[in-house]
Amino acid sequence: MLGRAAGTDADRDTVTVLCEQRLLRPVRSMEGDRIVTFHERIRDSILQHLSPEVIADGHLRLAHAIEAAGDDESEALAEHFRLAGAKWRASHYAAKAALRAQEALAFERAAALFRTAIELAPPNAPELPSLRLQLGDVLSAAGRGVEAAQAYMAAAEGVGANDRLELHRRAAQQLLSSGHVDDGLAVYEEVLGSMGEKLPGSPRMALAQLFFRRAQLRLRGLDFVERQEAEVPADDLVRIDTYWALAAGMSMVNNVVGSDLNTRHTLLALRAGEPYRVARALSVEAGFVALGGSANKERFEHLLARLEPITERVQNHHTQGLLEAIRAYGAYFNGRFSAARPHFEEAERIFRERCAGVSWELANVRVLLIGNLSALGAMREICERLPQLLEEADRRGDLLALTNLRVGQASLAWAVHDDAAAGRKDVRDALKRWSQREFLLQHYYAMASLSLLDLYGGDARSAHQRVEKRWPDLERSQLLRIQRVRVEALHLRAAAAVGALGTGNKSLDLVRLAERCLRKIEDERLAWADPLAWSIRATLAASAGGNEEAELHLRRAVAGFEAAGMMLYATAARRRLGVVLGGDDGRKLVKAADAWMGAEDILDPVRMTEMMLPGF
Repeated sequence: MLGRAAGTDADRDTVTVLCEQRLLRPVRSMEGDRIVTFHERIRDSILQHLSPEVIADGHLRLAHAIEAAGDDESEALAEHFRLAGAKWRASHYAAKAALRAQEALAFERAAALFRTAIELAPPNAPELPSLRLQLGDVLSAAGRGVEAAQAYMAAAEGVGANDRLELHRRAAQQLLSSGHVDDGLAVYEEVLGSMGEKLPGSPRMALAQLFFRRAQLRLRGLDFVERQEAEVPADDLVRIDTYWALAAGMSMVNNVVGSDLNTRHTLLALRAGEPYRVARALSVEAGFVALGGSANKERFEHLLARLEPITERVQNHHTQGLLEAIRAYGAYFNGRFSAARPHFEEAERIFRERCAGVSWELANVRVLLIGNLSALGAMREICERLPQLLEEADRRGDLLALTNLRVGQASLAWAVHDDAAAGRKDVRDALKRWSQREFLLQHYYAMASLSLLDLYGGDARSAHQRVEKRWPDLERSQLLRIQRVRVEALHLRAAAAVGALGTGNKSLDLVRLAERCLRKIEDERLAWADPLAWSIRATLAASAGGNEEAELHLRRAVAGFEAAGMMLYATAARRRLGVVLGGDDGRKLVKAADAWMGAEDILDPVRMTEMMLPGF
C-alpha cells in the first residue's frame, strides 16, 4: 500500500533498509501496524521542502491506496481526503466513522466526527439534514442537551412540516430536560400550537385541569389494548412523546404543571396501547403520585403493581431504570430513607451503564439521592460525591442538574466545611442562571438553603425574614402540595421563628407562628416528621424556662429520628439534650455527638446543631 501511495515499486525490503538507516520505524498497536518517520524532525524537514500541492497530492494518493486495500479506515480516509482538498469525500468518510463511534457508544467522538462531516459537506448537500439529525442524536446520548437542541433545530431547516414538528419537539425536550426552561417552553408552545393545544397559563389553571384529568383517568382505569408501535398512527406517537417530554421536563421544576401534563400523557398512552409508552407514562404518573406522600400511598402501590408486570414484559433498560427510580421515590417521599437508598443506587447504575440520552432521569435520581443521603445524615458521602457530579453537569451544560445540586440539599456541604458565606454566594450565583418566570421548585430549594445557612451562621433574624418574604410565593406555587416540601417548609418556618426568638425578640407572634407550623406538621402523622416538631417544641419549652419539658421532647425526638434513620438530626437532638441535662451525663452526650459529627467531617458541631435545632 505504501508503494502504491508513493507511486514507486517500493517493497518490504526498501522499508527495511529505511528502518535500518533510522529514517522510518514500525509501530505496533491494537489498531494495527503502521510505518512512521523515525523522528518528528525528519518528517518536519521533509515537509518544509514540499509544496502544498505536492503534500495534497500525497494525501490523495494515500487515501486512494487505503481505499484500494479495502481496509475499514474511515477516520483516516476522512483526514487524508480533507488534507487533499476533497471535502465531499472527506465528509462521507467522517460520517461513516461517526456511525462506527456511535455503535461503540463513543458518543463524544461520534459528535466530533459528525460535526466534521457537516463542516466539510457542500452548503446544499442533500445529506445535511440527516447529518444534523444524527449529530443531535449522539449529543442527546452524551447528555449535551443545549448542543443537541441546536443540532435538531438546524436539521429542521428545509424539511417537511411533519419532520420539522418532530425535530422541534426533540429540540424542546433537550432544552427543558437540561434546565433551559424558558427556551424549552417557548419551542414547546410552538409545537403544541401546531397540534391545537397549549400549556396551562398558571399553576392554578394547571391544578384545575389536573383535577379534571385525574377524574378522567380514575373513571377510565389503567386497562389498555396492547398494540405494536407500527399499529399506532404517527401523529399519535408524536403527541404522546411531546407530552412525555413536557411532563418529564417539568417534574423537577413545577410539579403541578408537570402532573397535569403527565396525566394527559398517560391518557394518550393508554389509548394508544403501545407497551413501552404505557410503562413510561405509568412510571412518571407513579412518580407524581409519590409526591403526595402518605395520603397517596394506596394509589401509589396500585400503580406500582400495574407497572411492574408491564415493565417485565417490555424488557427495556429505560423502563427498568424508571421502575427502580419509582421504587426509590415511593420510599423516599414516605420517609423510608434506608429502604430508598439501594433503589436510588440501582436506578443510577442502570441509567449510567445501560441507557443513552437519559440526562433528565440521571439528574432527578442523583439530586433525590443526595436528598436521601442528607436525610440519613451521610454528610461525608455527599461531600465526596458532589465534586464529580457538579463537574459532569457543568461539562455537559446540564443546567437542571447543576442548579438542583447547587441550590438544593447539597448546599449543606458548605456548612460541613464551615463556610456559610461561600455557600450563600454559590446558591445566589446558581439561581441567577435559572428561569425567573415564576416561583419554581428551585426557588424553594434556594430559599430553604439560604435560610439554613443563615441559621448556621447565627443569623436567625435573616432566616426568618427571608422565609416570611417568600412564603406567599411558595403558597401560590402549589409546591406545598408535595408532602415532603410541605413538612420541610413548615419545619424551616418554625425553626426560623424560634431562632429569631433567641436573638432577643420575644414577640408572642413568633411563638404563635411556630406553634401553628408545629400543629400542621403533627397533623401529617408521619413517623419521620413528628420528631421535627418535637425538637422545635423542646426549643420553645427551654426558652420559657421549662427544662424538664424540653428534656422530654428531646428524648422523644432522639428516639424518633433514630427510628427514621435521620442520624444527623438525631445527633443534633442528642447534643441539645446533653446541654439541657448538664453534669457528667450531659457532657458524655455532647462528647459523643461531637465525635459522630467529626466522623462525618463536620468541622463545627456547635454551628451545625444550631442550624438543625436553632433557638436554645
